[in-house]
Amino acid sequence: MKDVGKEKNLGSNKTEAVLDAERYEEGTHVHIPHEEAINDAKDWVDENEK
Repeated sequence: MKDVGKEKNLGSNKTEAVLDAERYEEGTHVHIPHEEAINDAKDWVDENEK
């Protein structure tokens, strides 16, 4: 079976807010990022809009 999409670079890991998680919600299994990480990700999206 072929792995599809593994070669694609979908973006910089530096812009993924969830990688800089402030806390983890046990009940929902959701990582909550720091406010700064959210702002950095938003800035990246705003700069790279087509």
